[in-house]
Amino acid sequence: MKHVCLSGAVGKKILGEEVWEEPEYIVGRRQRSAVESLMFTLKHVFYFGRMRRVGIDAVRKEMLTKIIAYNYRQKILRLRKEEAEEFLKAG
Repeated sequence: MKHVCLSGAVGKKILGEEVWEEPEYIVGRRQRSAVESLMFTLKHVFYFGRMRRVGIDAVRKEMLTKIIAYNYRQKILRLRKEEAEEFLKAG
């Protein structure tokens, strides 16, 4: 990770005006909402915030399972959207 992006008034105070206005930090603040949306979905839909297993290897396996489930769900949603678009075009 090259840059740590702190947002809000506290972040601006910590980083200072000069760093706050650097292009990398501006982009980082803009991309934050996309990452937060993904993390919300992982934590609340796929229970990523709570692990049922104990031990680092078991937790890694559980996390991998949840990530695969998320990716599978995203793929299904994309396929359904494509099918609906094709149906409307043919209609």
